[in-house]
Amino acid sequence: MPRILDHTLLLSVPVIGMIWIAAFLVFPTWTPLPPTLSAADVAAFYSDSGNATRVQYAMIVFNWFEIGMVGLYAMIALQMGRMSHGGGPLAWVYMAVTLGGACMFAAANCFWIVAAYRPDRAPEAIQLLNDLGWICFSVPTGFLIGQAVTLAFAVFLDDRDGRVFPIWVGWLNVLAAIAWVPAAFGALYLTGPLAWNGWLTFDLRIGTFAIYNAAMFAAAWTARNRLAERDLAA
Repeated sequence: MPRILDHTLLLSVPVIGMIWIAAFLVFPTWTPLPPTLSAADVAAFYSDSGNATRVQYAMIVFNWFEIGMVGLYAMIALQMGRMSHGGGPLAWVYMAVTLGGACMFAAANCFWIVAAYRPDRAPEAIQLLNDLGWICFSVPTGFLIGQAVTLAFAVFLDDRDGRVFPIWVGWLNVLAAIAWVPAAFGALYLTGPLAWNGWLTFDLRIGTFAIYNAAMFAAAWTARNRLAERDLAA
């Protein structure tokens, strides 16, 4: 039964990933609304019935499935428990920061869907909700960084002769953590690469997140199969 559960959790990851991509494509704009837009322009965006409907349905889908990737991270935390040092606090910290990041994503979804819920509000109120949504989505990268740094430490501390994850997983997490650092400054700039629609805050963060999850899925799948074969041999 545990092996079937592991298999089910991992196989759900690509399905959830495709649902995320679909919800992303449903959202009216594939890049964030520029922070320089006036309150009237932001209100006009949400007042458009087509935009409002797409925002609402995209957020509903994200709210249903935003927790879906936690299955992958739970599998990673389980593998951390099989490392030579036993995982211990590192596995708990890994899951704690993972769930914290999911909560911030949920908060961003709520702000966007509330902005679309009553588009007849004062433009300044709509702009505030939009700002809160994009800042909650873009800026709190400490959760992602903590997740990556914790796993990197766990991999580097693992026994060299019987590593659960290969050493490249540790370095991948170090590089991912570095790539996510610039987004933390997204609330300080209205224009440029560090603004919430800039390439350092948006494109690099989203691209790194996609590559990271794909690579960690492959690493978790391989580790699970290898450890299962080792247990059978034992």
